[in-house]
Amino acid sequence: MPGLVGYLTTDSTSVTYLEWQADPHGILRGTEIHAHRTGASPDESVTTSTASFFGQTDGTSVTLDIGTHTDHGVLTGTGLTLDVVQPDGSIRAIPYHRAAPGDYNRALAALKSAVQRSDSEAKDAADRAGAISQLASDAGALTRQMSDLTAGRSTLGNDVTAVGQDVSSEHDHEGEVIAEAHDGTDGNAVCGDANGVGGDANGIYGDANGFRGDLNTLKTALTSVRSSIATLVNDLEAVRQHAPGYSGTADAPSPDTVAGSVADARNAVEGAVGDANAAIDRMNGYVATAHRYAVGAAKAANCNPPADASQAIEHIT
Repeated sequence: MPGLVGYLTTDSTSVTYLEWQADPHGILRGTEIHAHRTGASPDESVTTSTASFFGQTDGTSVTLDIGTHTDHGVLTGTGLTLDVVQPDGSIRAIPYHRAAPGDYNRALAALKSAVQRSDSEAKDAADRAGAISQLASDAGALTRQMSDLTAGRSTLGNDVTAVGQDVSSEHDHEGEVIAEAHDGTDGNAVCGDANGVGGDANGIYGDANGFRGDLNTLKTALTSVRSSIATLVNDLEAVRQHAPGYSGTADAPSPDTVAGSVADARNAVEGAVGDANAAIDRMNGYVATAHRYAVGAAKAANCNPPADASQAIEHIT
C-alpha cells in the first residue's frame, strides 16, 4: 500500500493540511487539520479542528468526502487543486502543495504569530487612543477646576470687603454710644444702643464663620487643582509611552499646551494661597476690631460686656 501523502494550503486567515493514504484500488482515507483565525483584535485567537475523510483517486484526479460535502480535485506532480464547497454553497478552487507535518507546523506557527502581532498592535492602538482620550478629559477637568479656584478667590475677597463695610458701620454706632454716654442720655437707652453695637459684632462673627465656609470651598478647589496637575503630567507621560511622537490632536492638547496649563495652574495655586492668607489676616483683624468696638461701647455706657469674639482663622498652605 502506498505511504502517506500530505498537501498544505495557507492564506492570511487559515491553514489547512490534508494527509491521506490510498490502497492499490485508489480508495483512500485521511485526516484534514484546519486552523483559522477567530474573534476580533485585540482578542483574536487561532482555532484548530480535525476531521477524518474518505475518498478515491486514480492518480490524476481525486474525490474527497469531508464532513457533509464532497470535494473534487486534480493532482499534479507536486500539487493539488481542490474544488471546495464553501459555507455559502459556492465552490472555490483551492491550490495545495505537497507538504509534510513539519510544513504544517511551521505554517500554523506563522499564523499564530500573525494573530499575536495583530492583537498586540490592536491593543497598542487601543491603549494609545485611551491614553489620549484620558489626557483630553483630564485637561478639561483642570480647566473647570481653575474656574472654581478663580471664583473661590473672588468670593473670599468679596467676603472681606463686605465685613470691612460692616466694621465701619459698627464703628459709627460705637461713636454714637460714646456720645450718648457723655450727653446725659438715659442709661437704659445707652445700654440698649451698646447692645446694638454688640449685635453688630456678633453679625461680623457670623460673617467670619461664613468666610470659613468659603475658605473650605477654596481649599477643596486647591486640592482638586493640585491633584489634576499631577494627573495631567502623568497622563502626558502615558501618552508619550504609547505615542512617542505625540504632538496633540483636534480633541486633545499638545505637550506644549499641557505644559502651559500646568504652569498656569501652579501659579494660580500659589496666588490663591497668598490671596487667601491675606484675606484671613484681614478677616481676623476685622473680627478683633469689631470686638474692640463692642467692648468700647459697653464700657462707655457702663453696661454688661459683649460676647467673646470668634476664634482666629488659621492660614492655609
